This record gives sequence, C-alpha cells and structure tokens, in this order.
Amino acid sequence: MTNDVGSPRPSRAPFFAACGALVLGACSRAPEGTAAPAATLPQFFDRRAGSGVEFVHQNGKTEARQLPETMGGGVAVIDYDGDGRQDLYFVDSGKLPAKLEEQAPGGNRLYRNLGGWRFEDVTEKAGVRGRGYGMGAVVGDYDRDGRPDLYVTNYGSNVLYHNEGDGRFRDVTASAGADDARWSTGAAFFDYDRDGQLDLLVQNYLVCRPEDHRPYSIGDVPAYPVPDLFDPEGLRLLRNRGDGTFEDATERAGLAAARGKGLGVVIADFDDDGDPDVYCANDTTANLLFENEGDGTFVEVGLESGAGYSAEGREMSGMGTDAADIDGDGRLDLVVTNFQNEPNSIYRNDGGLSFTEISSRTGTARAALGRLGFGVRWLDFDLDGVQDLVVANGHIHDNAPIVDPPATFAQPPLLFRGLGSARFEDVTARQTPSFQVPRVGRGLAVADLDDDGDPDCVFGVLGGPPALFENQGGERNAWLRVRVKGTHRDSTAIGTRVTVVVGDRSWTQEVRSGASYLSQGDLRLLFGLGAATRVDVLRVRWPDGRVTEKRDLAVRAQVDAVEDP
Repeated sequence: MTNDVGSPRPSRAPFFAACGALVLGACSRAPEGTAAPAATLPQFFDRRAGSGVEFVHQNGKTEARQLPETMGGGVAVIDYDGDGRQDLYFVDSGKLPAKLEEQAPGGNRLYRNLGGWRFEDVTEKAGVRGRGYGMGAVVGDYDRDGRPDLYVTNYGSNVLYHNEGDGRFRDVTASAGADDARWSTGAAFFDYDRDGQLDLLVQNYLVCRPEDHRPYSIGDVPAYPVPDLFDPEGLRLLRNRGDGTFEDATERAGLAAARGKGLGVVIADFDDDGDPDVYCANDTTANLLFENEGDGTFVEVGLESGAGYSAEGREMSGMGTDAADIDGDGRLDLVVTNFQNEPNSIYRNDGGLSFTEISSRTGTARAALGRLGFGVRWLDFDLDGVQDLVVANGHIHDNAPIVDPPATFAQPPLLFRGLGSARFEDVTARQTPSFQVPRVGRGLAVADLDDDGDPDCVFGVLGGPPALFENQGGERNAWLRVRVKGTHRDSTAIGTRVTVVVGDRSWTQEVRSGASYLSQGDLRLLFGLGAATRVDVLRVRWPDGRVTEKRDLAVRAQVDAVEDP
C-alpha cells in the first residue's frame, strides 16, 4: 500500500410493467422539463440518527497491529423480502482469530427498510449474523428461485446464505461448495459461460495468517505492516452446476496462474461482445483484466489493455473499483481508488479492450492525492445525464499523523460533479457539513433508499457507525429507474445491458453484482435524464444476446423490464 457473441436474435416484444413514480421525499421540485442548475447543487444529509441503524463496525484493534484490522467495513444493498424497498446489510469484523481456521460468531447486521428513512434490525430473525472476521458482501439469485441470496467474504471461511423466502436465510456454504478459506475480499456473481446460471468469482488478498504476524514499525513507531511483506493470493471461480451447488472452475477457465493482491473487482462486458469480462484492482501489484473468450475461458490482458498500470507504467495501490460510461460513447470506463499521494486512476475505454489512463486530465487528481481511497461509485447524483463520482476515504494507520504526515486517519469523502467529456469538478466543499465529516471510510454503496428517484449513499466505516446520506434535490431533474427481471435465468438478470435513448443522446448501464470496495449497490438501474420529458427508447440486451425494446415512456417512473421466456 505504499504509498457482443455473433449477432443477437431478432428483437422480441417484451413485457414491460410500468410502475408509477415512487416519490417519498419532501424536497421541492423544479418545473417539469427543466434541469437543476449547478448553483442549486443537490445536498447529502446524514440520516442515520433516528433511522434505527445502530450497527457499529468492530475491527478488533490490538496493540499487535495486524493487517486485517485495517481492511473491513463492507455494506450490501439487498431487497431480501421483495417488498420493493432496498434493505441494508453491514458486515462486521470483530475479534481477529488466533488462527485463520477459527471462526467466532459474527456481528453482521441486516436492516429491513420500512420507508421514510426508518429501518428495523431483523438480523436474528433472518439468521444472517455471520461468522468469522468479516470483510464484504454481494448479492445474486444463484439458484433461480426468484429471491436474492447473499455471499459474505471473510478473513477465513466465507458464507453463502440462501434466501428461504420467509424472511430467513440458511447457511448453505458447505453443501453448495461455495467456500474459500483464504483472505477473501471482493466478490461478484456473474454468468461467465452464459448458461443461465449465476457463477461466483471470489477475490483474495494476501497470504497472511495471524500466527505468522511479526511486529512492524515505521522508524521507531509501531505501525501496520505493508502488503509488500506478503505474497499475493489467487482468485477462485466457482461454476454453478444448476443444482444448487458449485464446482471449482478456476484452473479450467485459465485463472489459476493469476496472482494479485486483490481488493476490488468489477465485472462487465467491457468489449461489448456479449460476455462478461473481469477487472481486478490490486494493491501494489498490477491490476488484472481478464478477457472472456466466450468458450468458458479467460485470457489476462491487463498489460496490453493499458488498464493494468498507471500512465507512467507504475503498479498502483488499487483498493476499490467501478465502471460506467463517463463520456457518452456507450463504452464502460473504469475508476480505481489508490493510496494517498496517488491519484485515483480513471481509464477511458477506447474500444476493443483498449484503455487510456486519463486521471490527470479529468480534474479529479489534485483532490485525490490528499486522500487514501477505498469505496468508489459512479453515480448521477444531480440526474443531469452526466456521471458523477463519489469516493470513501480513510487511512490505514491509526497514527497516520506520525507515520505518514500530514495525513490523518479519518478523512472526508470526495464528491465530483461531472461536467461532460470525462471532466469533473470537486464539489465536496459545497456539500452539507455532515457529508464533509472525516471518517475512516471503507465500503460504499449507492441506492435509491427512499425511492424518490435520486441516488443516496451508504458509507461503511472502519471501527465506527456507518453513514447514511439522503440525496435532497437530485430528483428535480428527470429520471428513469429500470428494474430488470429474469425469467429463465436468475431473477436478478445480472449481466443485462440497458440503454436509454432520448433524442440524440443515449445512456448505457449494466446490472452488476459487487464492485466498489467490499460492497453491493442497488441492482435497479437509475438513469438521470436532465430536462427530458419522455424516453424515446428503452433497449434491453439480455445475457443470451436477445434484445427487447419499449418506446415512448414517461420519465420520473420505475419500469420493470421482464425477460420474455
């Protein structure tokens, strides 16, 4: 830490269930068809107090200063009960085990969204307290029963929770063959072989056992060890057999030889050929990009793609990562958060799995140099149709002012407003005082928690309570929220690509599991449409290549795009 396959089949008429706009916020609106000017920037207000969210992350800090103590704090958004409201799952770490195989009862918490920024703790009823030293969580319907399941990564054995459909989950890790007993961090469900079953990629960080810990210092000051002292770990690819179990397909898929100090992973169709590719953000080792060959195998192309290193050819300290089309060309670009004194890396997708690092020309580099980034998400917080960027920050050293001056342990987040053409302005200082509070930020999820049409933010905090931020004012602009539902595949339809067209402009997003840092965001897709009054075309490309369309849709509404069986 120092520092598409073939041509798609003809379009079929899908079933689109158009839902009315769900507006629960109390903010005033601009007149229909007008855009909120920059001077009236939407504001993020901290809503945790009085929300019922009482979770406080425990990292098990000890005088020994073992590396895992610095790394937890993931958060997942999941509509576990199918009521349409997005619920929250926070991953705790707890006491560090004496041996990697030891797993104490966990302290994870699940909060049911009651609406109106009120949440109910349903952890014990749901049976998702967890076990072991937790890192993060991701969501996907792996058994195609119509209910979202939950996968939790740990320092040690992981947990797969099957959603029973009655408000409870069941730990099926052993029977499903879904474990990885190393130091697992980022993960994601995805259908890499396009058989209609969700597979699972698990990323691992370092070969680091508690019993092998040795004291480390910077100068004469005790400090957390740096990752350079440890060997990198490998990925695990678990292929879904379709009977509720997984098989280890890491070697067969060509992933076994890959090694990286993996923290963030984002899976998307970066070359637009119809199958999902895998991008891994690695800490002090080269980032990895795995091209999906379409035959069940991958080829690592990080170096030649330009997305493995900085523009100067340096390995960076990758923490979190996300993908979005930030310049309106229909291709998904990348961001990777890095260590303090390193800019957050932004890679423009030039097509054909070729990327150019453009961090220095985006307007984000100067502010990022003074922060240590972890969670990261592209979002359109003002719904003007241009992607913005939010970053969770926080140092790894609790004595940072001493060992890494002038750094601080707790750090404010960063919020960048998109100006178009992959240019941004730092608008953090124009946010509420509560948003600017320094925290030891780790996980970060974005979701429309109050269903008013604009994106809200949830920050996971190392050793502290999370921050829940309501977006007030974003909904002044037009928006369309798309909930994609699979029928002959997983109900979450992860990997589906959705394009919204208004006049001569279009916006493209994909339904994804994972990304950011140890976190899971809203599986519904939210499109900011600026001053638009109607949507001309909503185009859905399903993971099997079929394309369906709907035309002339109202804005400020949610649309259910249901797969034609």
